[in-house]
Amino acid sequence: MILKGSDYEMGFQYGQQAVQHIGMRLDTIWAETLQQFAYDEVLHELAEAQKHIKGSTPEAADLMKGIADGATAAGFKMSYIDVLLLNVQPRKPEEPATDGCSGFAAWGKTSKDGKLVCADSADAAKNPNVTIVGFPDKGNAYLVKSFVVGVPITHPGINNKGLAYVHHGGG
Repeated sequence: MILKGSDYEMGFQYGQQAVQHIGMRLDTIWAETLQQFAYDEVLHELAEAQKHIKGSTPEAADLMKGIADGATAAGFKMSYIDVLLLNVQPRKPEEPATDGCSGFAAWGKTSKDGKLVCADSADAAKNPNVTIVGFPDKGNAYLVKSFVVGVPITHPGINNKGLAYVHHGGG
């Protein structure tokens, strides 16, 4: 998937292009979440997450607003709250993460030509992967894999300056 423009515009394009997969994932996440939490509790948790997002990465909020609007324009009614839930799935503190990932990176003497080689696997069979090539109006171009449709930036990724990012974590 190739995305270009402002954070909102890139989110809009993402929402339009991934709408079918996002819709399938969204219904599952709402059902799983509402089995554990009351609706008001979910909204409270999302509001708390939103404070952190707006304070630390306001561009992520614009991206998620674009995803909701793009999916809605493509025929699947989606709110910002829906996209926020996909990206911030609340879980009770005593519950460990049930899925995980593996990854590696090698460079220098550990790779054939000294250049960076990295890979990962999403050990959870959730839904289709999306590879994104992003050309934002501000900042660096990048290539990233989104292993959970609706969560546009996951791992691994690399930008046009050669900065690579691989994250693996769990509950």
